[in-house]
Amino acid sequence: IFWGSDRGRSILLEYNAPASFATAFPPLVVSTAVQCVNMPLVRATITLQNPQCQYKFRTVGESMMHIYRTHGVAGLYHGMSAAVLKTVPKYCTAVVVK
Repeated sequence: IFWGSDRGRSILLEYNAPASFATAFPPLVVSTAVQCVNMPLVRATITLQNPQCQYKFRTVGESMMHIYRTHGVAGLYHGMSAAVLKTVPKYCTAVVVK
């Protein structure tokens, strides 16, 4: 996230973007993209670790396939809006403070 944010900032500054925008926008985009890529794995591991789940999965892959078969692609991204709202501000703050 830090490399992508630093690279994005330098590119935006090359195109004469305002410094505040060049500092805030890249970590927002990069951390949101990371959440989008990571969410199916997070969702599958949460399901795998849930003791109240009626199915007993042995692997993350089994858990992901079950979610996909029963809820489709949307099931793999269930809870993503909350995850983005929780983590993106944290990463943006970390990049600005760095």
